[in-house]
Amino acid sequence: MVTQNSTSTEDLTGTVKIINKIFDYIIVINMFLCLFALSANMTANIYNQAKEIGVLRAIGFSKCRIRMLYFYEALVLVFSSCILGVFIGMTVGYTMTL
Repeated sequence: MVTQNSTSTEDLTGTVKIINKIFDYIIVINMFLCLFALSANMTANIYNQAKEIGVLRAIGFSKCRIRMLYFYEALVLVFSSCILGVFIGMTVGYTMTL
């Protein structure tokens, strides 16, 4: 004989698992969109700075150095976005618990 309490606990556990799967899929989609946005942003930035890249090449920068310059720029952009996103997420999460 199954009691009402154990059935509701099993239903709740199943619901939590389904919600966790949904959020996992949302996270994967969000990360893909962020990757696309970052790559589009950096590509547009490189196209807009073609003259500056030419000047850097003229004063002696190698192609590898210029690539590393833009890699570091992307790295700073990603880390600052992550820190800001975590801060906003924690703030929103905290205010939702009030």
